[in-house]
Amino acid sequence: ATGNTGDEVTITNGWDNVNFGHYDAYSNAETYRAFRNVAVLARAAGDDPFRLRVSRAAQQLRRAYAPCFYNPKTGWLGSWRSRDGELHDYGHICVNGPACLYGLVTPARARRILARMEARRLELGADDFTYGVPSTLLPIPRGDYIEGGWGQGMRDDGLDGFGIYCNGCLTLGLAYYYIRALSVFGFAKVADQMAREILVGHALGRLVGGVGTGLEFHTFEGIICGYEGAYVLQFPALLAIAQHLGLVNTLAPEFWPAS
Repeated sequence: ATGNTGDEVTITNGWDNVNFGHYDAYSNAETYRAFRNVAVLARAAGDDPFRLRVSRAAQQLRRAYAPCFYNPKTGWLGSWRSRDGELHDYGHICVNGPACLYGLVTPARARRILARMEARRLELGADDFTYGVPSTLLPIPRGDYIEGGWGQGMRDDGLDGFGIYCNGCLTLGLAYYYIRALSVFGFAKVADQMAREILVGHALGRLVGGVGTGLEFHTFEGIICGYEGAYVLQFPALLAIAQHLGLVNTLAPEFWPAS
């Protein structure tokens, strides 16, 4: 998967319809977490050479991550860097949330990233979380979207499809990371609002439905634009809410065992 605009879409993660490829910022964030976990497993297994190899890989990935993906124009991390060298940046929360939480950027930069993303969210008028959180903050152009996929639109800039399905809809899919990052990095007021309104959305039956209801994705106006009805990556958002409200204890470190 090259990730080049206009190339055949061969997606490198589960965010369907979007042309993630080559250096994929989401997959690399999760790979870093995996390296940190595998290093501890290797230590427990008594395989010190493999532990050292994986630990070095984690360190190298961490050093490379922000230089590869940070976009000074938007102030946050882009979505992927294609084989032709272009950074494709659509303000994906599924990229920026975990990158902040895993320490792939400094805490100070994490706070700046979240501040820029929150400012953009408010520009969009996306301030009703009973339908979820915006999955992207910028429209995805036709050339970076699977041909004929929901949300592609007819315009080259993708603006006419923005807010539909994978082109920036409201969802709880992968929103765990973003809610948790807001809570961790000092955005308590908006995390409070998200917690309150997401629970209202569940109580109103807006967020999870039967097979084929499409309730896992909505436009900014609250129009259903999904297909499954229930989506496994919705439910960790409830953990982020429970953590924010102090209803559960959080391990330290949070995302891998102590090394």
